[in-house]
Amino acid sequence: MRASVKLYESGYLSMPILDYDALRAFVAEVVVHYQKIAPTVTTYADWLYVALEEERAKVTLLELLWVMRLREDGIWLDANSAANLIFKLLDRLGRDTSGQLGF
Repeated sequence: MRASVKLYESGYLSMPILDYDALRAFVAEVVVHYQKIAPTVTTYADWLYVALEEERAKVTLLELLWVMRLREDGIWLDANSAANLIFKLLDRLGRDTSGQLGF
């Protein structure tokens, strides 16, 4: 997926303007692809899908970049690698990963 990213100058910093419709469409594909094989990925993608619509300020650019790594050049990561990627992302963001399988 290619999200169009443009930068504009504000008074303080450069802010990315993203194609949120394309991002949400990709995240929906993530949910469908991993729903039976990687529930951790699906749970996170569900949250991200809603956050992109309702709470964009809570979504970091790092999260978007990492989630886009789930499918590169049209090839999906295997379930274990995808779950590991999400666990490492959550850990890096300082979010609680206790009680989740595989971490």
